[in-house]
Amino acid sequence: RVGSRFYGASLRTIEPNAALSLGIERQAEIHALVKQNPGDSFLLIGPPGGGKSYMMAALYRHALSESVTEQTAKNDSCPAVFWASASVALNEHVAWEMVSNKEETPDPRYITERKIQAAVRHGFRPRLFLDEIDKIAATEFKIRRLAELVGAVYAAKGQIVATMNKTPEGLAAKWKDDDEVGTVLRRVGMDVGAQTIYVG
Repeated sequence: RVGSRFYGASLRTIEPNAALSLGIERQAEIHALVKQNPGDSFLLIGPPGGGKSYMMAALYRHALSESVTEQTAKNDSCPAVFWASASVALNEHVAWEMVSNKEETPDPRYITERKIQAAVRHGFRPRLFLDEIDKIAATEFKIRRLAELVGAVYAAKGQIVATMNKTPEGLAAKWKDDDEVGTVLRRVGMDVGAQTIYVG
């Protein structure tokens, strides 16, 4: 589900790009930091055009490669690495929660706490990649669903990588919920094993 513009993203080959709005030196600093800590959680903040989504895609492909190696060794194909545009993920998640007949099987693309917990039961570290979390609609239900997905990965000591264009203050103003904003952002980019990087 990663867009075609990210197919070439790789931590091994990523290099500073003069076409991006972010300066070459700053790009090199960020690349070095991420390459040294590819299993950490990251919150990438900055305006469009700085390379946030591309960096996240490179981390995603690294995580996916590691996961495939682990699954092959265990002969177990339980998914443990999840990617989605945050707004799309939450729309899908909300749509599933709204279904009255819970006996239906949700679309296999949906990211749910159940899938995250299944990965943990199978002995895998869950990894969640959410692009543009600030585009999530400011409704209590959607924000709570985001917090629950992030919370499930966080509880399992998994990896969470997210991007957003707004500053934390701007996101708090949009969501009008300092507690939820603080919890989500802390778990993604501020707690132990997590880093917030300003791209731009």
